[in-house]
Amino acid sequence: MRTRIITNSSFIFFHTHCISQEEWTLPKCIEYAIEHNLNIKQQEANKMTSEIELNTSKWSRLPDLNGNVSQSFTYGRSLQMDNTYADRNTRSSYFSLSTNVPIFTGFQIPNTIALNKLNLSAAIEDLNKAKEDISVQVASAFTQILYNQELAKVARNQVALSQEQLKMKQAYFENGKASEAEVYEAKARVAQDEMSAVQAENNYKISLLDLSQMLELLLLRTLILKYLRLKMTLERSQCLMLYIMRSL
Repeated sequence: MRTRIITNSSFIFFHTHCISQEEWTLPKCIEYAIEHNLNIKQQEANKMTSEIELNTSKWSRLPDLNGNVSQSFTYGRSLQMDNTYADRNTRSSYFSLSTNVPIFTGFQIPNTIALNKLNLSAAIEDLNKAKEDISVQVASAFTQILYNQELAKVARNQVALSQEQLKMKQAYFENGKASEAEVYEAKARVAQDEMSAVQAENNYKISLLDLSQMLELLLLRTLILKYLRLKMTLERSQCLMLYIMRSL
């Protein structure tokens, strides 16, 4: 599967065959992360649990009411008072009703309510902190993507410049104005710059991977990983072929 990822200074495009082209600005990345991040979802669940516990403690002041109804039937012979047996059918019913009203519980209920209010406030603050943390992390990752993109661009330009210098050295060598050692030095510089460009490109892709992990973009993260593995395999093969050709 082919993946193309394009960025510029203000927004990022994620483009694959499975994901339609979409513009990802920094505010949108932050909003998406807040909505889908697992840590924030966990904090939201903790907040809901604290709300339920607070409501339960408040409702504990109300009286409870329990009722029970049962009925039984008996058929057959049974022992009578005169010590004889006779056929007899009996039916019995049972009704019960009970209530419990808390009058004084040693201030347990108001103290529990106060504790649950504090727990709810703490859960809200934890949720807000989690949102702030993910916002800062996404902003940092977003900035790192732009930074790595510029470094990759500079590295590619440096490769082009080194290649031009190599052509110039080869021309000088053919005209007797440069030694063979200078030509090999230019070739080594080209190889070094190509390796730096590969590393810069990989750093750029890894920064995209880091941001996709924060955004919980599982499909995109899988595609980027496959792309990186394929690219690294091809680059190793190219480097090996280049080494073999130069050794001949």
